[in-house]
Amino acid sequence: MVWVLYDIRALRASHLGLVEATPEMIAKLEGNAASKKLLVNGKYLHVNTIKANFAKNGWANFNKYQVQGVVKEYMYCTDKDVGYEPTCERHDFGTSAQEIVESNINDWESMYVNSFHSWDRLVFDVGTSIRASSMSSYYQFRMRKFMDELFYMLVVDNRNPAIQDYVQASLKTYLFYTQLINTPDANSLFQSADRFIAVPYEKKEVNEKVKRLARLPWMLRSLKSVQSRTSL
Repeated sequence: MVWVLYDIRALRASHLGLVEATPEMIAKLEGNAASKKLLVNGKYLHVNTIKANFAKNGWANFNKYQVQGVVKEYMYCTDKDVGYEPTCERHDFGTSAQEIVESNINDWESMYVNSFHSWDRLVFDVGTSIRASSMSSYYQFRMRKFMDELFYMLVVDNRNPAIQDYVQASLKTYLFYTQLINTPDANSLFQSADRFIAVPYEKKEVNEKVKRLARLPWMLRSLKSVQSRTSL
């Protein structure tokens, strides 16, 4: 079992009743001697303090937007929620929408270098091409979901504090798509043969095969000589 920061903060809230305040709220409370007493260990607020100031009508009528900017929000993702949001996916990397898109772009570029070029592989056939194309679509689809989710947020949940993060992630996705489909200009530099550099390369397997073929006539001559002496 692996403990992450969210687990620690969840246990602190459930067992001690302490939630972490935002840096802005901490600075505001520390500026007043009376309100400074509300802080626990310099950065936590007790749930009773939250209830007294923001949930006076009870927790049933409370929502997270009432403490937006007061309590630091932590994102989490359970196994049953995987796939509902772009930031809740398996095998992704990053602490924000923008970081996840950047990771997907890096993964796509690494995949392109390794999968769309034969290098020295013995097998580079139609099946390899299909797998490469599938992986390319896989990463592009994961990035596209951030653009779709941003549109959904702007329509039905425009108070969501994550919108700005999704804006940056969608912008990075858009620029990636634009770069991917653009055709480079075939200018004079592109047409110049000076772009290519001859690199000496020797493939050992081929050379060994050539040596074996070169020895074949000698072996045939030796075989004929043995046969002629045997016939005598």
